[in-house]
Amino acid sequence: MGRNRIPTLASYGAKFPHWLTFDLVHGAYGLLRMLLLEDARLTKLAAFVRGTWGGFRGRMGPLPGHPQEPFPERIETNILEG
Repeated sequence: MGRNRIPTLASYGAKFPHWLTFDLVHGAYGLLRMLLLEDARLTKLAAFVRGTWGGFRGRMGPLPGHPQEPFPERIETNILEG
């Protein structure tokens, strides 16, 4: 999320300062919730920092050499199959 957020904020933040403020507060709230409530906090924090740093450096897309996780199967399919 951080990787895509930085270029978007840079492109539109000055034109829409109310949106910039909302997005920064909302992002901080989401980060705080993750740090307080979720499992694997350090792993997720490291991924957030790497993504944000990549956004500042202008890097977009998946990380090189980082395996992409496949989309999970739909929940309805798993429920119906048993």
